Amino acid sequence: MKWFTIMTNRPVFDAGCNNTIKRHHSSHVTMCKIYLVNPHLSHAEDKNLFSNRASSVDNQSTSSLQEDTVEFLYNLIGDNTKFHIVSSPHRNCLQMAGILSERNHTVVKISNAFSGMDLGEWKGKKEESIRKVDQNRLDHWTEDANFPSPGGESLSDVSRRCWPELVSTVQQLHSDEHLVLFAPFEIIAVLTCSLLHAPLTALHKMTLSEGGLVIYKKNPSGNYQLYSWNLQKGGMEITTAETREMSESATV
Repeated sequence: MKWFTIMTNRPVFDAGCNNTIKRHHSSHVTMCKIYLVNPHLSHAEDKNLFSNRASSVDNQSTSSLQEDTVEFLYNLIGDNTKFHIVSSPHRNCLQMAGILSERNHTVVKISNAFSGMDLGEWKGKKEESIRKVDQNRLDHWTEDANFPSPGGESLSDVSRRCWPELVSTVQQLHSDEHLVLFAPFEIIAVLTCSLLHAPLTALHKMTLSEGGLVIYKKNPSGNYQLYSWNLQKGGMEITTAETREMSESATV
């Protein structure tokens, strides 16, 4: 199974980037399964993506960001689509899950693969309910995008713990369902490595450059396959290329 992924720090897509996504989506529509969305990062000019706090964004712009991102997802996937939503326990993520569930009444389920807790069946529940869930579940998690968590888990610990549950969730999906994952950028970066079958222990290079994530993965041929997502434009633009050399700016 091939998965189509979205990573975004700003849901206001310019025409070029938006068209790129639509073309990619339309040509792989039968293989479309997973959508990865980061609701925390709202400003394209923010360079230090790994330390940007959701709390630095005022409530009004955060709400607009959430609505715009859901609008984009809704338009991209289309009406009458069944969603299985997986949300991290962060406030913005849970609120976005609530917005999406309000927009689409065919949502089949919302769950939390990050802690293994099932948040129940959802059919357009209100955001107030999301907030109640948020308060009840945030006993050992931060409310922003920073890691490690107060529980002492490292990013790789989180990845190892939640990835098998995510795989299990995907395997349970029906052909007409889509999985939407709301999570901070750090989690998305780690899970993306897993999607590329390049776990952290085998990842050669990963760097953030000009607001983009670049991953180098060594092929059996000895060359490096380059996977890059342009986050600076606020959207996703997949490019793949083979090279024998890694960029000097790339960091382990």
